[in-house]
Order: sequence, then structure tokens, then C-alpha cells
Amino acid sequence: MGFWENNKWQWELSWVRTFRIRDSIEWEQLHPLLLQAPIQHNEKDSLVWTLSSNGEFTVKSFYDELYKDVTPCLGSLSRKIWSGLVPLRIEVFTWLAVQERINTKKKLTSLGIIPPSESGCILCDSGPEDISHLFLFCPFAMEIWSWWWNLWNISWVWPKSLAQALSQWIFPGKGIFFKQIWFSSFIVIIWSVWRERNERIFNSKSSSTRDIKTLVLVRLWWWVKSWKLPFLYSVEEVIRNPKCLQWGSSKAPKPKISHSHLKNIAEVGSCKLILRWVVGFTPFSPSNGADGGGIYSGHLRNNWGDTLCSFSCPFPPMNPENVAVLAIHRAIQISLSYGTAGVQEISINSDSILAIRWCLSRSDGPSNLSFILNFIRSTRQKLPLFQINLQSDSNAQIRKISEKKRFVFSDEVIWEKYPK
Repeated sequence: MGFWENNKWQWELSWVRTFRIRDSIEWEQLHPLLLQAPIQHNEKDSLVWTLSSNGEFTVKSFYDELYKDVTPCLGSLSRKIWSGLVPLRIEVFTWLAVQERINTKKKLTSLGIIPPSESGCILCDSGPEDISHLFLFCPFAMEIWSWWWNLWNISWVWPKSLAQALSQWIFPGKGIFFKQIWFSSFIVIIWSVWRERNERIFNSKSSSTRDIKTLVLVRLWWWVKSWKLPFLYSVEEVIRNPKCLQWGSSKAPKPKISHSHLKNIAEVGSCKLILRWVVGFTPFSPSNGADGGGIYSGHLRNNWGDTLCSFSCPFPPMNPENVAVLAIHRAIQISLSYGTAGVQEISINSDSILAIRWCLSRSDGPSNLSFILNFIRSTRQKLPLFQINLQSDSNAQIRKISEKKRFVFSDEVIWEKYPK
């Protein structure tokens, strides 16, 4: 560490490894500070933490000293980043990224770890990989940002740094729930870009921007579900129509089937209990300003016409038969989640002949619905009491004459008004 010479301490430090460029710079900054330390030859040394009044180290005093050097931009961002909206390790990553402390290729080049010839961005190969380029201006990242902006019909211009970009990342609209989603979307996008960058460098695997967009929605859905706030849409619905992220701020309770209600009904007399779903959909009309799509819904009732459960979900513009399959799938999901399908006869009634044909066949149906159709088919094979039926022609004719929303149970038609 050093030696005494003429009653003056001389520093002589030995180092295990050779200095890098940055190490030499830091030593040149540290050495003058060491010379200012008064070391007494005949007195015993003691450790004193000057940042606290009693001379003892505390984490709070250390944090307060570090916080003095934080720029106002980062000071305001720290409260947002460390808010528990995203997993802790991703909060750490985001905090390091906005301070430009993650190991991009440009930083590794400045440290002498990789040569300058290898500092190019692996996602686009159009410039050196630094924080701003990788997350904001890289054509690969910009395609993902543009897709996200277009979902909400807004335009955006990036500042020069990631910290400034995050500080300006505020959705121009109302709704506290969606503002939390909006802030989280920034983090999930830069995290997805970083993961893709690492996959290409370390595992020689690459994904398309289309795959990354899907991953962004899936990760965002997982994070939102961890908030323990009302959000009624499944990950499949978010992928099909990301706009339901904005609709999901509703505090309406999830549809539930009361176990005690079902048990009481099943024990009344010796009547055979048959639970019947009636599923359908209502498209959005151009007059209400919607850009297509609509709402598919279903209602579950027993033999006596008591409503046990209802659901409604949005869908983007798509073929009506596809929507009918989604409605059947959601009815099955709800029934299975409450364990009633294996012990009670449940039938699902739909007025789409083609959708029912797809569900009952072994291989028919559009390829984009193959996963859902296979789930429906396997459920029917495992649960023989689960039936999918077509509503009768007579009921269909009555429906056309009445022009009202109908619920059909066996030979009985129960009318219920429904807004067009």
C-alpha cells in the first residue's frame, strides 16, 4: 500500500492486472485525492463516515449523497421505474439503461474489451450500437415503436437520449389504468429489443419484428395480470386486438358461476339438470364511429331459465364464422374453470353452421384457429356430456321476425331485449 519516507507517507499500490484505458483515467483522478488525506505517523488510524453526524455508515446517508448527483430527469424517473409495475430485474435493467450503464458494443469498445470493428449494431448493421441507437433509432426498433404508435393513432418524435424519451412517455388521454399500461409498454419494448439483441449475439438466433410485437403483447399481459387489478381479457384476445388493453380499465367483475347455486339447483327433485349456453355476437355499426369488429357474448342458463353466467368480449374485424368459434371457445373455458362440465350435461348453442362443423370435424377450419379448434375437439372427446348444437330453423325464423336478441332452450323461447 505504501511506506513512510521522511515522516511522510508515500503511496505505492500494486495491481493484479494490467490497467485498461478507463482504469488509468480513474487512477489519475484518485491519486490526488489520496495525497490530500492526512496520515499521522504516531497515531492509530480509525474509520469515520463523514456523511453522517456520528461518523458511522448508514445506507440512508449513502443514498442521499448519491441522489445529489442524479440529474433532475433521472430523479423524477426513479419514482416511476421503481413503482412495481414490472418485475424487479427488469426495473434494474431499465434503471441502468436510462443511465447508459448497460454494456452496449460502443461501451465495450471504449473499455477496450472488443475492437472498434465489432461495435456495429447487430439488429440493423447501420451504425455503432449505443443506448440511443439500439433502443430508439435502430430501424429494427423503430418498426416496433411505429407499430405501437399506430395502434393508438398517435405520432411521436424521439429526443436524443433514452432518459429523456422515458420522461416524455406520457399518453395524451385519460384513464389511470391505461396510463400505467402505457408506461409499462415503454419498458417492455426496450426489454424485448435487448433480449432479441442478446439472442442474436450469444445464441445466433433471430426473430422477426412480427414475433417481437407478439412477445411485447404477451409480456405486457403477464405484467398487467400481476397488478391484481380488474382485467377481463385473455392473452389471446390481447394478441388479436391490442386495443382491449385500453378497454380493460373497466372495474366490472369477472363472470362467475356460483357453486352453491349450481348445487342447490342440482338437488331440486329428480329433474335432469341441463345447462345451456347461447352464444352469438353483435358487430359494431359504422354509425358509432368504430373501425370494425364488435362484441361476442354468451349466456348460460338452466332448465328453469335462471341466468347463471354471462360474458362479453371484443373482437377485431374478422369473418363471422371465426367469431362464432371464439364465442364457443370462451363458453368452454368458463365451464371448465368451474368444474361443472364433467358431472353435468352442458350444451352450447350457436347459429353458425360452419363454425359448428369445424368444431365437430377432425381437421376442418381455418389455420389461424387451429389451436382453438383442437382445444374444442379434445374437450368434446374427454367430456361426453359436453355438446355443441345448432339452433333450430324455427327459432331462427322467429329471431328474424322479432329482430331481438333471443335465448333458446329446448322448445322454449325466452325473449330478452337487447340494444342493436
